Amino acid sequence: MRRRLGLRARKPPIRGNVRDTDPSIMRTLTLSDLSLALPDLLDRKASDFDVTLAAQLYLPRLRMLRAELTALSPHVETAETFVAEISAADARHDGYAGALAGFAAAYLRLPDLPSSDRRALENLRGTVLPELEDARVPYATEANLALERSRTITEAQLQHLERFPLPEGRSLRDVFEAYVAAGRDLDTLLRRRADEAQQSVIDRRTAGQLRARAIGLLTQLREAIAMEFEDDPEQTAAIDRQVFGYIDALHDARTASGPMGTQGTQSSP
Repeated sequence: MRRRLGLRARKPPIRGNVRDTDPSIMRTLTLSDLSLALPDLLDRKASDFDVTLAAQLYLPRLRMLRAELTALSPHVETAETFVAEISAADARHDGYAGALAGFAAAYLRLPDLPSSDRRALENLRGTVLPELEDARVPYATEANLALERSRTITEAQLQHLERFPLPEGRSLRDVFEAYVAAGRDLDTLLRRRADEAQQSVIDRRTAGQLRARAIGLLTQLREAIAMEFEDDPEQTAAIDRQVFGYIDALHDARTASGPMGTQGTQSSP
């Protein structure tokens, strides 16, 4: 004889049937939703129904799938993360490039600048120092220009830069070296983005497959619980609310914004 499961206190009023076993509820779940739903189900809710036949069949498979998702997630970097990192590196590069251009222009405006310093600085501006317009070119071009200038500049030119002092004991040479380092960092990020973008094609395909498997298993688990307790509608409804209440809340949040929001979540892995 099947024993009734002990559910948590203060259950919501029992409806006579399970809310819905329509697979479309699960299909609205994104990977982010699943990363919240699976721990809730497997860590917090499993003890509420682990004596059922459905749980014995599906919980081990869901635990294995969660492990696969956890192993994959560090390798799926979001576009937002890339944008933030590259924007920060570009801002640092543009800051040093603009400082070099501005300091050089300011020194050349000095009416009593020694002629030898003026000639050296004008030569540097025409060869290795960046211009303000450099900040308007694509990221890759900015990085390439900085690296090219670091290869082109001579030791004599670096020594000329040392003749132009700045606050805190620094000189234009220090700013130039910081500019080159910022360009190198930007180039490294761009190369990493290219490499990871290629890898993400594989990772996102795998993530999409794992998402589909998770949705399929959760749908089957819900249907199996409903079938296992079909002769006890009140118990079925209570277990369903206890086990799948959070997933239903995630679904409601996804559909609250209307058809366009729902379509977006269904198509995303």
